[in-house]
Amino acid sequence: MYKYILVAILATSALLRLTFLNSHMDTLYGDEVALGYNAYAIKETLHDEFGRFMPLQFESWGDQKNPVYIYATALVQLVTGPTMASVRIPSAIAGILAVYLTYRLAIILKLGSVVALVSSFFLAVNPWHIHISRGGYEANVALTLGLGSVVLLLTRRYALSALLLAISTYTYYTTKMFAPLLLLFTWIYMINWSKYKNSIKPFIKYWLLALILVLPIIY
Repeated sequence: MYKYILVAILATSALLRLTFLNSHMDTLYGDEVALGYNAYAIKETLHDEFGRFMPLQFESWGDQKNPVYIYATALVQLVTGPTMASVRIPSAIAGILAVYLTYRLAIILKLGSVVALVSSFFLAVNPWHIHISRGGYEANVALTLGLGSVVLLLTRRYALSALLLAISTYTYYTTKMFAPLLLLFTWIYMINWSKYKNSIKPFIKYWLLALILVLPIIY
């Protein structure tokens, strides 16, 4: 029964986030325009609006946008073309995934199926989360990537966890501060909990992989 309830929650989440994206708000706001235009330029030429080939940072308005959302939008535009919805679909999909990951996190933490379902339901219908999922908000994608990284870390899928954590730092500026803190606290957690002592070696590999993947940003 719990599985059917989860499917219903995810379906509700998708309905609230994916419908009428072309008509949500009268027009794209400034950052959405910049994201969509650069995504279209990448899709058509593999260069940004200033002629740089596949950059890891987009000059845009001068605010140096991160690359992940732009490349994700470019992939969507391969199917939809340069529509208003194409700029918002990556965030909408991230919002739906966040609902599922909230459920998974509660299960992993052994909070029980009821708590997991209630938690995911409240996120699914949360007005704030619906709002940021229906707009081209990089922060929403970064949040989902960070949540996914934590879920994978707790299930000891270190390589995938490190990959998602690193990708999140290429998505939104706040995660550049969040990611090192997550690495630090998980390091302390792993060392202090005896049941994880056998996992120290793979965790060190996880930590080093994440560090290597974010080196281009540091550079």
